[in-house]
Amino acid sequence: MKTINKHLIVAMTLPLLASVFYFEVFDGQILAQILYLAAKIFILIFPLLFIKQLSPFKKVFKFDIKELVLGAIIGMAIFGLGFLLIKLPAIAEIVMSAAPFVQSKINSFGVMEHYLLMALVISFVHSMLEEYYWRWFVYGESKKLILSAGAFSLHHFVVLNYYFDVWAALVLTLIVAMGGVLFNLLYARKENIWGAWAAHVGADLFIFYVGGLLIW
Repeated sequence: MKTINKHLIVAMTLPLLASVFYFEVFDGQILAQILYLAAKIFILIFPLLFIKQLSPFKKVFKFDIKELVLGAIIGMAIFGLGFLLIKLPAIAEIVMSAAPFVQSKINSFGVMEHYLLMALVISFVHSMLEEYYWRWFVYGESKKLILSAGAFSLHHFVVLNYYFDVWAALVLTLIVAMGGVLFNLLYARKENIWGAWAAHVGADLFIFYVGGLLIW
C-alpha cells in the first residue's frame, strides 16, 4: 500500500485549519479576509514545489472539449437534481433555516452588493483553483480516491456547520465528499482537468443559487 507523503498530509489538512480561523475564529474581522487570501495563495503555490512528482502540467490542463462537455452535462445534472431536491418541503425547511446565518456572513465579508460577481468568480475561477489543487496535486500524487475526496470535503464542513446544525452539516459534507469522488473519477479518465472543473462549476452555481434565495 502506498504511503502518504508528509507534504500531502499538510496539503490535505491545512485548508481545514485555515477555514477554522478565517470562517470561525476571526469572523467579521479584517484578519479573516487576510487569512482567506493567504490560504488561496498557499494552494496556488504549494503544488509547484512538487511539480516534478506530478502529471505534466501541459497534459493535465490541455483543453479537451469532450471532457469539458461531459463535465458540463454532469454539472447541469447536479444543478437540476439539487433544484428538484430543494423543492421538497422537508429539505426546503432545513435550507431556509440557514437564511439569517447566510445573510450575516455575507454582510461580515462586505460582499452583499457584489454577490452575483462573487458567485461567478468563485464558480468559474475559484473552482479551477480547487481542481488544480485537489485533483492535479492531492489526488494526482496520492492516488487515494476516497481519502483525497474526504480531505476536500473537510473545510466545507466548517462552513456548513456555521449555517446548519451539526447533523445536517455532516450529511451535506458527505455529499461534498461524494462530489469529490466524482471529480476525482472525471479527472482520472484522461488525467485531464476540464471535465472535473465543468462538473465543479455546476455544483458551485447551484450552491450560489441557493445562497441567493436565502439572501433575497
